[in-house]
Amino acid sequence: MRLAAAKAVVGAKRILLGSITVVWLAGQQLTPGPKPKLEVASIKPSPGRNDVVWVRFGSDRIILENYPVREMIGAAYGVRAAELIGGPQWINSTRYDITAKAERPANIRALWTMMQSVLEERFRLKLHHEKREVPVFDLTISKPSKFQEFQHNGECVEGDPTAPLPQATASRPVLPRCGMILFGPAKPTGLQLSGTRIRMDQLALRLTDIVGRRVVDKTGSTGTFNLYLKFARDDMVHGIPQQPPGLGNSDEAAASDPSGLPSIFSALRNQLGLKLDSARGLIDFLVIDSVERPTAN
Repeated sequence: MRLAAAKAVVGAKRILLGSITVVWLAGQQLTPGPKPKLEVASIKPSPGRNDVVWVRFGSDRIILENYPVREMIGAAYGVRAAELIGGPQWINSTRYDITAKAERPANIRALWTMMQSVLEERFRLKLHHEKREVPVFDLTISKPSKFQEFQHNGECVEGDPTAPLPQATASRPVLPRCGMILFGPAKPTGLQLSGTRIRMDQLALRLTDIVGRRVVDKTGSTGTFNLYLKFARDDMVHGIPQQPPGLGNSDEAAASDPSGLPSIFSALRNQLGLKLDSARGLIDFLVIDSVERPTAN
């Protein structure tokens, strides 16, 4: 069976699941009644050989390797890391290897949703929704002449962004999915986001992961655009500044970081013509009431 795989390398201070978060479902609700289930073939603590996280999908199965529990909960219930609160400290660092199988073939989105049954039955997970007024960032357009919609230069593949891409060959490289934001390293030691035909709400969700606070799209943009953004790796940690830095020029921002790259705030402003403004908003959180370590099998 062919498996689609994604991996992510963790940063020094905060787990980064850049490729994996592409398949998260923002805003998914807790629904009563029976749910589709996965049959767990294997669940055991990960030996923790390194900080690389793997997730692989077959037509009817999901395989997680070295996967942190908190990130697993977020992926299964479709919430961003910044909107999942509560739970014991061990779920931030304890990792598991899990292999689970569905009754019938399903797409990646459905397989992640089925992981809820594994968490609720094997981890004894209980949670609830709760609205709280909290600090947020409003995403707005700061330089209209720099930000331009409908720049569709570059090829991409139409289709379900959660479906596995075909295998690459020497004569046929694999193109990215249209509308998929890709995350990866940028030389010398920074990070980058890229994608073709990206919507602004997609960028806002990805930025929420980066800054650890909900980013609310206030741009008014309804079109799509090409995305390429390079920024300093240190902005992917919990220690990110609680306020955007002063408007200074990009050279000043770059000089403060060993990589020579600007902060995410400066990169948005100078590379895309967008900005993040501190604000407050009523946000729906997923609160962990209780969770237990599962018995291995």
